[in-house]
Amino acid sequence: MRKKTFLMFTVESGIAHITRSLAVAQELLGRGHRVIFALGKKKQYFLEDTGVEVVDVPISLPDSTFPLGLERLKDSQFVLNLAKKDRDIINRYKPDCVLIDFRASAVAACLAARIPAVFLTGSGGLPHGCVLPNPGYPSFLFQLLEPVLQRAIWKAKAPFYRAMYNAAISLGYNGSLEDMFYQMSYIVPELKNYLAARDKVLNVRYVGLISWDGFEKNAPPWLLDIHPDGKTLYLSFGGTGYDAKKLVALATSLVDQGYRVLVSASTIAPVSAFPRQKNLYVSQYLPGREVSKRVDAVVCHGGYGTLMQAVTAGTPVVAVPFNPDQLLHAFRFAELGLGRCIVNFNPLKVLRINWNSFQQMGSSTSNKNVLRAVGDVLGQRNKYNAAIKKFFVSVSTQNAAKQVAGVLEKVAA
Repeated sequence: MRKKTFLMFTVESGIAHITRSLAVAQELLGRGHRVIFALGKKKQYFLEDTGVEVVDVPISLPDSTFPLGLERLKDSQFVLNLAKKDRDIINRYKPDCVLIDFRASAVAACLAARIPAVFLTGSGGLPHGCVLPNPGYPSFLFQLLEPVLQRAIWKAKAPFYRAMYNAAISLGYNGSLEDMFYQMSYIVPELKNYLAARDKVLNVRYVGLISWDGFEKNAPPWLLDIHPDGKTLYLSFGGTGYDAKKLVALATSLVDQGYRVLVSASTIAPVSAFPRQKNLYVSQYLPGREVSKRVDAVVCHGGYGTLMQAVTAGTPVVAVPFNPDQLLHAFRFAELGLGRCIVNFNPLKVLRINWNSFQQMGSSTSNKNVLRAVGDVLGQRNKYNAAIKKFFVSVSTQNAAKQVAGVLEKVAA
């Protein structure tokens, strides 16, 4: 097809949003298209030597203010100010299509500019949400509880949508809030029916996990000597949410209990914060897919990417979630028998949904409980292996980044 111009906006918090959009960007580049990646300067190092054009954009959600910075995204004026900058970038590059990963201001700018846009989100980020996993309650009780939880979730999400919509209106959009939802196309990087969308009218395409191979190319030499031995663990808690001191304490406690521990410190803690001791291997970033093949269990924050890397390698998980999306996936994996979710879940607190309440749930989960869960999972490997094998039948072998690139090409045509 004729060479097209694609523009990408992504939220800067953590790294998963950036890397999955980057995987799509590189696929589009390989097809001969022009790709511009709008990203704040602090995270632009991810784009070095990728061939992607980079344009600086004001940061909407910096790691340093997370999760308190989320409250700013309920402010229509704040979102509008960002949207004006995003619109300027759109007007400068005149893209044929825009891929947006959770940057609300870019949605407003695209709607006002009448530029075809695709929103990349997990099932929980769809406008009307998804079917919720059962966190372990009796079925009859959960059937009563789920509608209440769904209403609470919508009440929590509505101010963000309203701010995004108000910004779009201020820039010249003339549709309704519901029009805004249905004008967008959505790509969900999950398995179809894993967490089914509640709204069957939305234009949603499920593509499976979008993987970026950048970390795979920079594996530390010591990784080649690591193999499953019944006592090897991988710790990965993403780039936000987890406490640095607690991560160091968890890693050293596991080593003291006789485990060999591999840690991806990411932006949570510097590598220098960890003691140098036998059986503790720490790197700022590790190739998750490869590491998951070389360990006996993965201990993580419940991010979908890390969870899927684990089970596709045949490895069970212990998840300690720190935000609503992580909680959603951690409970779903536990429901499917793929691992354990360790969190002090209080549905009464969830009914007053705010990000801090979820962080408090995760923060109050003791390392002692995590150690106990690791022992339980490793002691029941046969049970988890059977569940993983059953789940793996539904995992697509198609390249998700290629699928997304194909969708974007059709939208841009």
